[in-house]
Amino acid sequence: MVEAGGVSDDGKSIVDTSGEALRPVNVVFLDILMQRSNGEDVCKTLRGRGLVTPVVAATGNGLREDLERYQEAGFSGVLLKPFSSSTVADVLRQLATGPAGAVYTRRGSKIDSESSGGP
Repeated sequence: MVEAGGVSDDGKSIVDTSGEALRPVNVVFLDILMQRSNGEDVCKTLRGRGLVTPVVAATGNGLREDLERYQEAGFSGVLLKPFSSSTVADVLRQLATGPAGAVYTRRGSKIDSESSGGP
């Protein structure tokens, strides 16, 4: 079952509240481009504070350099835009059963970030 733990439209509010006692969540989805912040910085901050929950980037940027940077920032996976609710469901299933660092295309199928220059 998927249950929303909260929604924010900017990374700053996520980082500002992450030190408080938050309701546990099973996965965090972060857009790379947000108001007042970006997903990479937010992910690095959350990881630096000890977050071990899977964090998935949502972005239209799928070049190899982008994917490598997201992995270095601590993302567990990447959803390339545009994506559907069924793609999100596929990602959740794969995060629950597969290795971290998987990258997902618009159609929910894995792409190899080592050999791909993007979708």
